[in-house]
Amino acid sequence: MQGFTVIELRGEIDLFTADHAGTLLEAACARPGLRMLVDLRPVDFFDASALSLLCRTRRRALAHGGYVGLVCAHPWHLRILHIAGLSEALCPQPTVEEGIAEALLHLPDGNSA
Repeated sequence: MQGFTVIELRGEIDLFTADHAGTLLEAACARPGLRMLVDLRPVDFFDASALSLLCRTRRRALAHGGYVGLVCAHPWHLRILHIAGLSEALCPQPTVEEGIAEALLHLPDGNSA
């Protein structure tokens, strides 16, 4: 999708499952210049472990010249992201298409690869 990798997480992301999700996200972040959206729409529940995982993923991607954004539409999820102060950094958008459009505004070259 326009040079973006979309990783859809499902179910619960908590202390017990964050390692598995982290393995997937870490593998994706190993590519320099990665443009990734993490889709949280199928996630039923997440805790501080998931927030930490998202922050680490974003940091790693930025360190390799990449970008990570979120696809998230659940009001409860959006509220947690806002309370944690991550809404601005992770730019949650309600659809993949809107996530890509938002990312293109923030990428240095603005190209769709």
